[in-house]
Amino acid sequence: MKLISTVLLSISCLSLIHCQKTSDAQVDAASDVDAATPADAASDVDAATPADAASGVDAETPVDAPGDTGTPVDAASPDAPIVLPAPADNTVEMLLNGQRSTLVEKESCKNGNLGIGFRLSATSPESSRELSLHNVDFTATGTVLITHGNGGAWHMDLDADVGSGKHNYGTTDAGCNATVVENSATVIELQALDCNLKNQFGTETAIVSFRARCTKEP
Repeated sequence: MKLISTVLLSISCLSLIHCQKTSDAQVDAASDVDAATPADAASDVDAATPADAASGVDAETPVDAPGDTGTPVDAASPDAPIVLPAPADNTVEMLLNGQRSTLVEKESCKNGNLGIGFRLSATSPESSRELSLHNVDFTATGTVLITHGNGGAWHMDLDADVGSGKHNYGTTDAGCNATVVENSATVIELQALDCNLKNQFGTETAIVSFRARCTKEP
């Protein structure tokens, strides 16, 4: 009987030792899992943060907007053509040797030899500023050639009192081109830019640009 008790006691002790080892093993396993905690996992994610990703995108050069060449356009370039302001009805905007003036006194606006005529004002002498375009063609469109003298269509005389005195200018032998800006049943508008002039009775020269607009007369 004593022997049986001793055997049972030994079996109980073995079972207890086995249970203790199993319990210790479970604790060790749990401890291993804790070694890679959620906090550590979150730390690994933080290594490539959204901020870093955004920084990588910002480092790229922005794409230029369509049409952006990267070079500002110089609106005041010396090579830019002169553009005169649109004149009011029955006036002429003029630039003579760099001096601006507006001719407001209409003398004529007729087809043919009498043509288009303006001077500076009703009270100013003709020699101050008087523009005359003879042999005007009211059917013209596009570009016309302005000439000097009394022959041919669209010949021009310009009387002007400038620093060197009073002059009667015409175009040089080459003439100059003018553009018919508008030609309707009631209105004609003509613009000439950088016309080279010479005194028809002397050697003086000048450069004129003008834009004339008038209501047609019968």
